[in-house]
Amino acid sequence: MRRCTHFAFYFLAFLAVYVTCDTIKVDISGKSYGDPVNSNFVGFSFEVSSALGMVGKSPAPPKASFVQLLKNLVFTPNSEGPRMRIGGNSADESWWDPDHTPNPPDVHYDITSTDLISLNAAAKLTNSTIVFDTNFRQANSPDWAVNHVKAIERYIGWDNVFGIEIGNECDLYSHNGIRSSNFTMADYEVQWEKYANALYATGMPKPRIQGATFCCDKTFNDQLPGYITKYRSLLRSVSFHRYPEDHCNGHEASLDVLLEDRSSSGQAEMVRSWAATAKSVGVEFWIGESNSVACGGQHLVSDVFGVVLWAVDYLLNLASVGVRGINFHGGPTGIYPPIIYDNSDPDIPTVRPLYYAMWVFASATRNHATFINATTTTSNQQIKVWVVANGDSYRVVIIHKDYKATSSAEVTITTPKALTGNAELYVLQAPQLLSEDGLSFAGQSFDNTRDGKPSGVLRPVVVSPSNDGYKFTVKPATVVVLELPTPVSYTHLRAHETPE
Repeated sequence: MRRCTHFAFYFLAFLAVYVTCDTIKVDISGKSYGDPVNSNFVGFSFEVSSALGMVGKSPAPPKASFVQLLKNLVFTPNSEGPRMRIGGNSADESWWDPDHTPNPPDVHYDITSTDLISLNAAAKLTNSTIVFDTNFRQANSPDWAVNHVKAIERYIGWDNVFGIEIGNECDLYSHNGIRSSNFTMADYEVQWEKYANALYATGMPKPRIQGATFCCDKTFNDQLPGYITKYRSLLRSVSFHRYPEDHCNGHEASLDVLLEDRSSSGQAEMVRSWAATAKSVGVEFWIGESNSVACGGQHLVSDVFGVVLWAVDYLLNLASVGVRGINFHGGPTGIYPPIIYDNSDPDIPTVRPLYYAMWVFASATRNHATFINATTTTSNQQIKVWVVANGDSYRVVIIHKDYKATSSAEVTITTPKALTGNAELYVLQAPQLLSEDGLSFAGQSFDNTRDGKPSGVLRPVVVSPSNDGYKFTVKPATVVVLELPTPVSYTHLRAHETPE
């Protein structure tokens, strides 16, 4: 953490104070790198037993506010909406049972046609796709998963179904009692392959499986590249779960730790080689379940504005190493979900700070943006700078994580071509680092929204060019997006025009 340096000079009775603040200089003339960012990079993960609380329950139509909140994240015309992954721990505690027969041990939720039809209805309205996790509890019999997949084909078909998962965090099965304590990766592969073949034998389109769903066990993770390569013909995608911190078994998470590099760039470096392996064999690599703090999140870490400073940087880091998308887990209640429904009216949402991070990221990377290898000189390593572009349209994202800094950072952006038009600066801020509400982005806010649309008028700050480039300041604990003009005309889609 770096604070402005104060120099005091005493001249008789006169005190002069000179303040030196953090400075950021960014030359955006570098070349692009990486794959274009998926238009549906940010999505959601819901427990099997909780999903209807988010989307609504058929025969009633999907919750209008939920549909709108998904539409808000679509900035690329005619693109796919946010993905919905239905899984989590409850996947291995659920089964297809429309007749509500007595449940086997450790199965607590009956999946029925109402679940499938309700989710599909929401997906249709948002042009979204769904990933369904199936029960992998039975080691040698895939019948429960087969019955689930047959029901999906019967009641909703495959048009809006991106993938099928087999089990949840199977690398932990030897720790949580779902398998014996000596369950190995080799055992997993034998059983998983039996399930996969049985699911495809139902007539499920191929490839349609989202594989792995690992999270934690090093012996499994070390063998993930081999698994991807071995089963590439069966896999449409591979899923890995990431939570930088945890609140499990009484462990206390820390916002300061969440804002460290290990919680953002460190997470991306962990999966970089796996994403590259998947890409090399034509398989997508997804962070299929994620959030800030495992085991439900932690108050004053997961549910406050500070989480935004982590999440925007985390998302950009993941996208930059070839991850194709991420699903933030939780809802309709709890500490860490981006959206909850905890009002007396079950159709009125509460929009959490994490949703703002998703909103800003989706806007900044719209139209399949690619990353620019910018040259950045900074006096403070806690201020993160990202540059993305579509052709000649550039956007600079700056995340000022140093909430203890005493004054704003001074930023200068130099461009590859002489620009004469004004740039626009969009600022995401909150009253305090620990604010749970009161957030705004360029004048728009989701506080007290009933329909999922933001209130307020979009008012970016105009930044005029100088001889040195575009100059502006960034306050501590804020996120800003600078939209630069194109060399010919400024015709970009304004950030945060709300789709109907």
